[in-house]
Amino acid sequence: MKNLKSMNPIVIARNAIGVVILMTSLNMVMVLLKWPPIFPLALITPPSFISTINTIPEDILAILKTPQDVVNFKFIWGGFAVSLVALMIYSYFRSEKKPKAMKIAFGVIIFDTFMLFLNLSFTISFLIQMAYHIFILYYIFRGIKSIKGTQNV
Repeated sequence: MKNLKSMNPIVIARNAIGVVILMTSLNMVMVLLKWPPIFPLALITPPSFISTINTIPEDILAILKTPQDVVNFKFIWGGFAVSLVALMIYSYFRSEKKPKAMKIAFGVIIFDTFMLFLNLSFTISFLIQMAYHIFILYYIFRGIKSIKGTQNV
């Protein structure tokens, strides 16, 4: 069995992106079925958007006047959630041929980390999420850095 230090950083970064996609997609399905998300090691923004679709807050319902407004709201928030995961999927598959595509996933995870900071609550779940985001960002950064190293040769 290979040690993580001896493996190609690009492969590690792609695998990290793949795990994030899998766990986030499963959490989105769980939330869509109105169950609590069970995987703490995933992006937090897409399941949050799906949760907002399931239970629209009263403040927003007061703004939405017609049933068509509610449908539009759900469509827009669902589109945001799906587009974030779609960007990650694109980055994963595209990075096989063009490793620079990992920068897209890096940007999505940075955005998700920023959204996580907006939920600033020092619970154990928050700390686990933050540690996981830092861990994933580190390995994707190492993959991107090794791409630059191979281009200079």
